[in-house]
Amino acid sequence: MKSELTILLISGPLAVGKTSVRENLTAQHGYVAIQSSSYLKELAAMKEIALERANLQMLGDWLDMESQFSWVVSRVALPQIHAVPEQTLWVFDAVRKPEQVVLFRNQFGESIRHVHFTCSEPILKQRYQSRARVDDAVSYEDAINHPNELSSRSLDRIADRVVNLEEHSAEAAAKLLADWLTG
Repeated sequence: MKSELTILLISGPLAVGKTSVRENLTAQHGYVAIQSSSYLKELAAMKEIALERANLQMLGDWLDMESQFSWVVSRVALPQIHAVPEQTLWVFDAVRKPEQVVLFRNQFGESIRHVHFTCSEPILKQRYQSRARVDDAVSYEDAINHPNELSSRSLDRIADRVVNLEEHSAEAAAKLLADWLTG
């Protein structure tokens, strides 16, 4: 891949603000989002699986096992990146497992940067409950005990940088990351 290519992997707990930061990076800093959710939703529709969070998680888990975690790179990231070769700034806000981070690093080498977002548990719970999305029909306690969530929360140990989103707005965090990645 091109040496100027930058792919930012974002991890962190449910409701920490990953999507808000990603949206700001795409709107204000020239990043393009790598979307695994679109791929999962298309596959679920083909398999006539209801588009509910739990079903999409199970489908992602099945893909992890079926592809040895490589589907996010081979079936999602590579096709999107190859479709727009002139684009050099990418962000993937759904990295959930250490194996995925390793596969991204193996495929893209020095182009990968990984940031992990944190926040206190009371704030996470309040954010989760206040967003009241249809696909979040399970209780906060059940959601945070899902194996994907437990795995995602542990990715701070392998991240290049950890950012507390209680201390930064989504806009400030996006600017911080954009400056870090270009400086």
